Amino acid sequence: MSQGTLPGYGSVQVCLSLHGSKLMKRLRLMIRLFGFQSKKRPFRLIRYYTVASLVAFALAIVLLATFYYERVMTDIVALGEQQNVTLATSFSNSLWSELELFLLESEALTVDELRQHGAIEKIRQAAKTQMQGLSVVKIKVFNKKGQTIFSTQTDQIGQDKSASESFQRALTGQVSTELENKRLDHTNTLIQLGNANQERKLLSSYIPVYDHRANNQIAGVFELYSDVTPLIEQLGQAQRYVVLGIILILGGLYGGLFWIVKRADRLIRHQHEALQDSEKNYKYQTLELEKTLKELSIAQSHLIHQEKMSSLGQMVAGVAHEINNPVGFIYGNINYAQNYTETLLDLLHRYQQEHIQPSPELQEHLDTIDLEFFRTDLPKILMSMRHGAERIHQIVLSLRIFSRLDEAELKPVDLHEGINSTLMLLQHRLRGERMQQRIEVIKDYGNLPLVECYAGQLNQVFMHILANAIDALEGAWVRQPVASLAAHGSMATNSERLAMPKITIFTETLDSNFVIVTITDNGPGMTEEVKRKLFDPFFTTKEPGKGTGLGLAISDQIVTGKHNGMLRCFSTVGQGTEFQIKLPIHQRA
Repeated sequence: MSQGTLPGYGSVQVCLSLHGSKLMKRLRLMIRLFGFQSKKRPFRLIRYYTVASLVAFALAIVLLATFYYERVMTDIVALGEQQNVTLATSFSNSLWSELELFLLESEALTVDELRQHGAIEKIRQAAKTQMQGLSVVKIKVFNKKGQTIFSTQTDQIGQDKSASESFQRALTGQVSTELENKRLDHTNTLIQLGNANQERKLLSSYIPVYDHRANNQIAGVFELYSDVTPLIEQLGQAQRYVVLGIILILGGLYGGLFWIVKRADRLIRHQHEALQDSEKNYKYQTLELEKTLKELSIAQSHLIHQEKMSSLGQMVAGVAHEINNPVGFIYGNINYAQNYTETLLDLLHRYQQEHIQPSPELQEHLDTIDLEFFRTDLPKILMSMRHGAERIHQIVLSLRIFSRLDEAELKPVDLHEGINSTLMLLQHRLRGERMQQRIEVIKDYGNLPLVECYAGQLNQVFMHILANAIDALEGAWVRQPVASLAAHGSMATNSERLAMPKITIFTETLDSNFVIVTITDNGPGMTEEVKRKLFDPFFTTKEPGKGTGLGLAISDQIVTGKHNGMLRCFSTVGQGTEFQIKLPIHQRA
């Protein structure tokens, strides 16, 4: 074994570290695998299908209805235009003898002369005769200058249409047809229109009239108005039937697809519920694995700590035994040395009384050794050696009590003895060498019975809590400015006074079944966040390298796990911290 290594500790630590690290890696991997949690809601298939279907059906109905209407209207306009061209050609051929001369004369006539011309009535009668039973409701005739030379509505005769684009296209030989909404008085139409205030759908066609005897030159322009209102009304009714048919077809299609989608949605929901159940199981397993991992980490640290303490206990026992022997010799012989010294000094005193006048050589030697100082100081030296030997004896006894190597099993123990031995080992820190201010320890001990416990392990708990209290007090005191030291040795700032560092230990019996040990300090206290994590393994607020974060975690396991007790912490920032240890007097079998 190399120098400075505890006996048996190295091999155990290596073994535990190797096996523990491998197991921890596996557990962490399993936690990552089982830690997946889906927070997505189930896909609302029916809702999205319904919304999408309604939107798609509405668009399809609108588009199909619009396409149907536009297509039929185009056909109506084309058929109406062809019909008007045929009628205009037939009408002009039958009246060409009167119409030719009238077209030629019209350019030189006034409006009144045109309206009173004899050809007007002949053309009107011929139009009524030829258009009877047809949908033509109005006819206009224009000469090449754009002047209206005939109209079934007499007040329009003489109007100038030369600026009309449709008229200009007709002069170039093109037929122009437009669909218009107009209200016509049936007295000025070729057919009975019923209600004169009814708006009608009219096809207006500008048709060029050719003079076949003059090399088919355009002689004038006809404008025919055909009433297509009945056709459009039939179109609207047919369109409604088409829309209704589309709705029925799409409704049937929707119903069939809805049945399929509903079954698919049911399957999705079942799968989602199964996934949620699996995630709940995974979450539970993850929590269990995390708990196991935490317990394993604590157990591993505790085992290492126990092995270390066991090895330390063996070493302490050996050192204590080796120290006890020479200390026993010294302590046992000091009494004899003190008695012998007193006898010799008494003999010297008697000798001086009988030989008052010593020889010059002896007197010179007495002056050299300062006999009076020797007689005064030698008893003090022996008394100081006696106190030192007693001190060494008390420290060795405290070490043996703290390690409790002979009390590894449950055994009735005086807790005050364990607390006192722990305080003895912490005396160098309680003297306040770091902060140059002694920490006052107040012992308010009650009348405690012997408590059945693992003494060595409870002493570790006392050590961890007391050491943490000292750390807190040292940290709070050292952080204060040096210039704030007051004249009486107390530390204060300009506006507040810092209480002297103090640790209070209070013990009492509760209900004759439990004992309570309370350790309180007046340090800086803790925040709520720190208190929540206080007993978590590896959590520490100390600087790196000054704490492992295992002391309180192991203490909690010792008190709660090994002794069926309770370890609680109460702390407020700025008001100190209190640890309360509650232990049963007798352990359950």
